[in-house]
This record gives sequence, C-alpha cells and structure tokens, in this order.
Amino acid sequence: MLIATTMIPEREYPNGLPPTYLGDNLYDYQFLVEGDSWMDSSGPLQSSLLPHLAFDNKTSLALNTAQSGATMRVIQNTLLSGKWLGWLADGAPLRFEAMLFSAGGNDFINAASDPPPGEGILKLCTGAEVTVQDCIRQDAIDLLVKSVDQCFAQFHNAVRSTKKGEKLPIF
Repeated sequence: MLIATTMIPEREYPNGLPPTYLGDNLYDYQFLVEGDSWMDSSGPLQSSLLPHLAFDNKTSLALNTAQSGATMRVIQNTLLSGKWLGWLADGAPLRFEAMLFSAGGNDFINAASDPPPGEGILKLCTGAEVTVQDCIRQDAIDLLVKSVDQCFAQFHNAVRSTKKGEKLPIF
C-alpha cells in the first residue's frame, strides 16, 4: 500500500488545500520511505518516526511504502515484484533527496516468538542461576543476521542499479 505522508508547515494554498500532485515540486524535500513499523504511519493509531521529521521553514513529502510488521524477506519480495523500483525509474515523477529505511527488528521478533521454544534464537531456560547468555542460541542469531544482511545487500544493490538510486543517500 502506498501512502503519501505530507509533513507541511502552515502555508497558503488555493482554497486552503495542499497540492495533491506529487510532481509539482512544492516541497523542499522529498523522501522515499521503505521498511517496517518505525516508518509506517498508515493506521489511525499508528505511531512512526515520520511525523517527527521536521525541518525549519521547509516542507517535506514522504512517499511511504513501509508496512508495519514487515521483515527483510517481505521487503525483498516487494522489491523482487519489480513494481517498487518504478519509484526510482528515469521517468518517475519525483526526485528524492534520500531514502529512509528501517528493517530487521521484526525478523528478530519473529525468530524469538514463532518457532517452538528452544528452536528459535532463544533456548528454553529454567532455574535460578540462568543468565541471559544461557538463553541465547548464538548459532541461530548468526544465521538470522546473515539472512538479514543478504536481504539488505540485495535491496541496496537493486536501488543502486537504478539511475535515480545510484547515489541516493539511504538512512
């Protein structure tokens, strides 16, 4: 789901309405946003980082493609569908100052909660003398980190392979 999140200080618009055409360059900064709940602001009660990005006397537009709960695998699959990279195609109507990206947290949450106890990144631990380190399966964490890194590398390389993305800062 694509959401244009406008973060506009009060200013005069015809009929009091902000522009809806994304390519009109009425914004000082335009960001492409991808990732998980840290960036997603689609729900009425959803909180994200986007509303907190403010620039003195500047306007900004965040083209938000993030989705709450997304894992790196979900983001990678979105990328592989081919549609997402259209935002960075030569003929796309927007120029972006940067990409805002957040991912990886849901991968760890899922790895800790989805598998049966003792089969994910956490061991099943009991007893009074148990430490945090005793409850962690380091081999599973290493494998998870490697998987997340591989997905991000593929995402990064795909962005860099586009004309508009080859030098686009990714935060």
